[in-house]
Amino acid sequence: ALFALDMGCRQSKGGGAAEAALSSSPHAGKVTLEYSGSDIVTSVSDWPSSGAVVAAGVDGDIGLYSHTTGRLIHSWQGHRRPVTRCLSVTMSGARRLLSASADASVKLWGDSASPLATLSGHEMSVNTVDWSSEASVVVSGSRDCTLRLWDAESSMEVSKAKVLRNVVTSLRVCPGRNAVVQCSEDLRIRVWSTSSSTLREEAKISSGPNQLICCDVCPDGNYVIAGSKGFSRENCQLHLYDLRQLREVVVIPSFDQTIEGVAWLNSSVVLAVSKDCHVRTFAVQETQDIQELNDFGPEANPFTCCCLLEDGTVAVGGSG
Repeated sequence: ALFALDMGCRQSKGGGAAEAALSSSPHAGKVTLEYSGSDIVTSVSDWPSSGAVVAAGVDGDIGLYSHTTGRLIHSWQGHRRPVTRCLSVTMSGARRLLSASADASVKLWGDSASPLATLSGHEMSVNTVDWSSEASVVVSGSRDCTLRLWDAESSMEVSKAKVLRNVVTSLRVCPGRNAVVQCSEDLRIRVWSTSSSTLREEAKISSGPNQLICCDVCPDGNYVIAGSKGFSRENCQLHLYDLRQLREVVVIPSFDQTIEGVAWLNSSVVLAVSKDCHVRTFAVQETQDIQELNDFGPEANPFTCCCLLEDGTVAVGGSG
């Protein structure tokens, strides 16, 4: 399942929390995209200046879909196992697509259906990937307890950091900084420097008793929001961390099952999706649940991922 939601984010950027919420109706502007892959979407990403969204699934295929008509525009194929994350990036002035997969590889794509390059070296599933424009490197994290930096032009690994039990569940590059934030199964958040194309651990923060499996960094680079794994409202929480003070500042009990995806809509409002079939927005500094989007039919399925698109539309993916 794949949806595009017009949430009024363009009009609300820079406004207060309530104003920054969404369009007046959670039912307005919902488009169901004709997802051509398997029945589970694992990752969604913007494809700027195109009116389109990238979606990947458990079958390893990646597609580009119009979020106005819902139709498939282009596809990329090459992964042998589920894609764990895909995202569009700009490298040397050219638009590219990055993808990470459970097949232990990261791939770089252009307009062709075949990859431009495959970044090989991880020994287990690559759970996440991002692009650092500051350091001009690809950064990936894996179940093999390593983070790796890659030179995109040569496809060569330039740095590796391994920490025992640091099974990387999610990572994001910090805007405007040579740094990356990652979540781990060892119940810690780590901050790494990527200066001089070298990974160096700068800090680690205890994340509490529940594993954090998704995260996103605020556009100003000061905060990271993370969602936890669990089976009750007490365990499935949103955690807000201040990257300047290196501490947790807010915990929001928010769902009844695992939070699978989070995305900042602006500097104060976060979108989150979960296995309990809910899509919600939160004013995180006020620990306030702003709005729930529930116009997905009587048999809504678990949601797995979400992202904010360039035009203010939100894309959410799930199963079914």
